Amino acid sequence: MRWRLVDRILDHREWLYLAALKYGTLEEYRLLERWGEPARVPPLLILESAFQAARWLVEASGDFGLTFLQTEVSGFKAGQGLAPAEGIIWLVKVASQQDDSIGFVAFPRLLTPALGPLEAHDDLMREYLDPPGKPDSAGALGGDCLRFSGDLVPLAGREDADSQRALWRELNRPLAGAQSPDGPWGERP
Repeated sequence: MRWRLVDRILDHREWLYLAALKYGTLEEYRLLERWGEPARVPPLLILESAFQAARWLVEASGDFGLTFLQTEVSGFKAGQGLAPAEGIIWLVKVASQQDDSIGFVAFPRLLTPALGPLEAHDDLMREYLDPPGKPDSAGALGGDCLRFSGDLVPLAGREDADSQRALWRELNRPLAGAQSPDGPWGERP
């Protein structure tokens, strides 16, 4: 069984933010189906996907020499989880950074038949990534958001860094319908 807590990196800027896509997959949603409950990805795995998105942001920003270990969390509301083939996009934004610690704020957006990954990504970026005329959205928040922080620690071993780089290249490829072949999303026309 291979669990992917982040299925695709949609967009990122070093030490600023990362948008990650997570879909409910067969391996995960079967966890609850066994006990007679509706088949859904458990809420704690969805929470872990936000932490993993933050880890990818730290690792890619630090040239795969650092990683992130979560220590505190606030604002998590356990929902019902994701049904098979449902998805969520996390926009994880750096809220604070010190020498050996970092804080994040994460904004979720559930995908619907009317709101696919490209539209949900654009919606999140407009709403939460420093909208024009508004103060920094990480500091003046309301609504659904998750705050968490943790430690910056060295990524152990050269082999670890190389395998993370390879997985990063796989996760960071463009989705069908993306506007630019130059990067995961590129500039919008």
